[in-house]
Amino acid sequence: MSVVIPCRNEQDNIGLVLQSLLEQTPPGVFQEVVIADGQSADATLERIEAFRVAFAHRNIRLRVVDNPGRSTPSGLNRAVGAAAGDFIIRIDAHCKLGPTYVDELVRGYLAGGADVVGPTVRYFGTTELARHIVAVLHHPLGNGGTASRNSLKRAVQVKHTVMSCYRREVWEALGGYDERLLSNEDFDFDYRASERGFRVVSLPAPVYWAKARPTLGAFWQQRFRYGYWKYRVVEKHPRSLHLRQLVPVVFGAACVVGLVFPPLLVVNALVLSLLGLLVWRGDRSLALPTVIAVLAANYLGWAFGFLWSLTRHLASRPSRPAPGTRG
Repeated sequence: MSVVIPCRNEQDNIGLVLQSLLEQTPPGVFQEVVIADGQSADATLERIEAFRVAFAHRNIRLRVVDNPGRSTPSGLNRAVGAAAGDFIIRIDAHCKLGPTYVDELVRGYLAGGADVVGPTVRYFGTTELARHIVAVLHHPLGNGGTASRNSLKRAVQVKHTVMSCYRREVWEALGGYDERLLSNEDFDFDYRASERGFRVVSLPAPVYWAKARPTLGAFWQQRFRYGYWKYRVVEKHPRSLHLRQLVPVVFGAACVVGLVFPPLLVVNALVLSLLGLLVWRGDRSLALPTVIAVLAANYLGWAFGFLWSLTRHLASRPSRPAPGTRG
């Protein structure tokens, strides 16, 4: 059983991840950690090296492989390709795990008859702004009601789970992760697996704790990237688009139209304020204006990324000759 981690410039986060892995119980639940480093320019490799002895004492191999492509999908392909295990447990470099994470994940896999499984995802923050981001992402209005991002009472078959873990033969059958996708590669992987007849399941446990972005600007950039690459996935798999994913796109388009028709901007602001109020009612220790600002970044960042990707795609299409003209 191998844990694989793609990373690049994660000096501030990789230690927490590796410490979480060291604390996994029961001992021996996995045998190897393979980290694909995307040529980090900070002290990431030094942080990893500091854990080598501790892993050796627990009879766990800690390996680092080079990822010259520097992207997440290329890192995953190199890590899985170098891994010795038949079962792959994928995690990212900015997370923390409970001590029974791996054991619960494997038990869920064995009990459910699935080919691909994933945990429930929750978020944690290290800044006051991140606390507001966490609140938004924990609310259905912020996460879209996705199964793996809300409390599940039982395992649910899905087209995509989070931090999917699988047998090596699934990765081999799919030809690995699509390295053309610099984000949303995980959705694409799971969706292709489902389309090939593999059973993809979201589990009610364990919980994967993802680190929320510390600033509003960083959160906006993340959401913009997700939206941009989501369109590329939709272009590849048109049937994968859900109605709920069109909501922020329509909202973003309405904001653009509002630049020439101001009353529409007022309506959008009122709607956003109402949604922010609903999120805020779940935790009144939060600052309502900040909740609204985070919701705006969540929706508009994703929407503008999606629309920008769509615009670039349409602009790159070759123009058709006018009727009656000759080439």
